[in-house]
Amino acid sequence: MCGIVGYSGKGDAYLSVYKGLCRLEYRGYDSAGIAYPEKGDFVIIKDKGRVSSVLDRDFKCGSGTVIGHTRWATHGTPSAENAHPHRVGSVCIVHNGIIENYASLREMLTEKGYTFLSQTDTEVACALISMYYDLLHDPIKALAVAARLFTGSFALCIIFKEYPERIYALRKESPLLIVPSDGFTVICSDLTVPDFDFDSYYIPESGEIAVLDNGKTEFYDFSGKNIEKMAVSGSFKGDVHVSAGYGSYMEKEIYQQPQVLYKLFSESEEKYEKIKKLFYNVNAVHMIACGTAYHAALTASGFFERVSGIPAYCHLASEFRYGEFIPDDNGMNIVISQSGETADTIAAMRYLQKNGRKVIGVVNVPSSTVDREADLTLLTEAGPEFAVASTKAFTAQVALLMRVAFFISRDSKKPGQYLSTLVKTVKDAVFNALENSEYIYNVASVMSRNSDSFYIGRRTDYALACEGSLKLKEITYIHSEALAAGELKHGTLSLINDGTPVIAIITEETVKDKTASNLEEVMARGGEVFCIAREKDMPDCVKPGNRVILPDIPFPTTVFTASAVLQLIALKSAVLLGRDVDKPRNLAKSVTVE
Repeated sequence: MCGIVGYSGKGDAYLSVYKGLCRLEYRGYDSAGIAYPEKGDFVIIKDKGRVSSVLDRDFKCGSGTVIGHTRWATHGTPSAENAHPHRVGSVCIVHNGIIENYASLREMLTEKGYTFLSQTDTEVACALISMYYDLLHDPIKALAVAARLFTGSFALCIIFKEYPERIYALRKESPLLIVPSDGFTVICSDLTVPDFDFDSYYIPESGEIAVLDNGKTEFYDFSGKNIEKMAVSGSFKGDVHVSAGYGSYMEKEIYQQPQVLYKLFSESEEKYEKIKKLFYNVNAVHMIACGTAYHAALTASGFFERVSGIPAYCHLASEFRYGEFIPDDNGMNIVISQSGETADTIAAMRYLQKNGRKVIGVVNVPSSTVDREADLTLLTEAGPEFAVASTKAFTAQVALLMRVAFFISRDSKKPGQYLSTLVKTVKDAVFNALENSEYIYNVASVMSRNSDSFYIGRRTDYALACEGSLKLKEITYIHSEALAAGELKHGTLSLINDGTPVIAIITEETVKDKTASNLEEVMARGGEVFCIAREKDMPDCVKPGNRVILPDIPFPTTVFTASAVLQLIALKSAVLLGRDVDKPRNLAKSVTVE
């Protein structure tokens, strides 16, 4: 969570930081601020609110050194006092992550005479660095000592008053990247920030300090020793942050799915060759993820078992490492994360590796922590996703897990038939499902007028219900629950009142009659029933106006058509309620804290 941008060198530092912060708002948007050196002191502008409301795009600061921050609150409510940057003495910092021992450090610093204006762990970190800087009179030595006293995960960018042309940075686990260009350098939380094309960048490793000075960068370890570092090569385009022609980034990303899925299912098998050896003699697959990525695992797991012949188990990453269970040597572990920086998922991955287990990473962001640390990474390559609520990354994760199942299958005929069908049908089928706007709007209009809703389904459809319900909660703030359809009568039917909306998903023909029976139970209690299904699977009890008909294509293509429809229902419901669909309250895209 939280976004960091810093700029050192020639050019318009302020405008670059401002634009970078706008690009990082998906990481947090409770408050924002910038700091820069001027006339032997700092200028700090910060407040609660969005970047555009706190900062003036056309402001001129005249400094070539600027650090900025957009916040997702962890310690302290959103306020001007808690907003970053924080300043203590000669030190000014911005911070992403959590200093876990901030309370004991704060107590120690208070005893030494320091006072605090905020509730944040960041101000405590700033005070500790300031104390050691006053003692040692050397930024590198002060940072090295302070860094060894911090516990937790953190990325810090620091300006010292006596070194106005430099940005110092230190990192432990939380993401931080450095992008050099002609005469200037940008430091940032991720590669969506630069608005210029670049072909290389640096990744400070956990336990390293970086110094940006007028376009040059040096690196040190936490002992203060200078170290050599190689740049990571690649080709990156700057101006990808465009939602022209759409009402929001989320809408754009929903409509990008047909092309994303077609590309993924059309890929050559070369990308998957390396997994053959890893899956030799594997007797179980363990998929580990959080939130939407966990729902992708649930959605794909049944199909994975059916095609590969290998049992697949899904685990919540936030719970996984606190239990006693460690998969045996013949189990394969797959961690799934859109950003590749999800703290709980990274912790689960490291827990497995510490216990000698191999881990495959499924991730959308190259050079992210999961990409770098997993034993093998499969990139979904869905392209940047800027809306906080994940859409195309979800379907890409499901598709990629299906492709893995195809590739390791012990039945050579069935996967080929499935894959051939998907390549031929998925692009047009998803697009056609999204064009079913009249009936999707009808569902959304009812959802937006109710404070509670329920999503039900069986097998794969239950997993889709979980994700559909989550999407609605994320961007509309409507209370919603997802249930396996057969579980309704085991307690939750007590919550069904006249007009309570219940959405059923039917993508698997084998369970349609059982799900239809559950809808009859809902209707008998006065619930307003909607159903997303192919026409031939649609229960007779559903009113014509409450039917969202999916294209008549075979399973598992129906998974992707139903998923897109569920996303669009949430989007249209949120728009009807006047919500900010790209930046829902209390949420952030990259969950870098546990």
